[in-house]
Amino acid sequence: MSRQADHRITLRLKPDEYAQITAKAGDIPLSTFIRQTALGASANTRAKPQRRVTLETALAAQLLARLGQHDLIQDFKAAAKDVEDGTLDTDDARLLRIDACHAMLSDIRALLMEALGRSGS
Repeated sequence: MSRQADHRITLRLKPDEYAQITAKAGDIPLSTFIRQTALGASANTRAKPQRRVTLETALAAQLLARLGQHDLIQDFKAAAKDVEDGTLDTDDARLLRIDACHAMLSDIRALLMEALGRSGS
């Protein structure tokens, strides 16, 4: 079922008429004010258009690839492994930050995989 197109009306006003209507409308958009004034209680409230955000597949794939190949990510993984193996001394606060960073990177990867329509492993 297709939606019917809206009808547009052009209204010509003298400068003083425009100023008077603008003053009466206040913060309400002029088209809304005129519709409500002309139709009264029967005026339908119009739904705001939904903004659709799209993600380019190629860009998401590049981001995902960089996430796995960037030197900082590789260094982070190596440092986290050294901490787990006990070959790198650290304190509890640093361990919590490493865990939080790891969780954030995992979330980013999962979101990119979802955007690409792929399942993560």
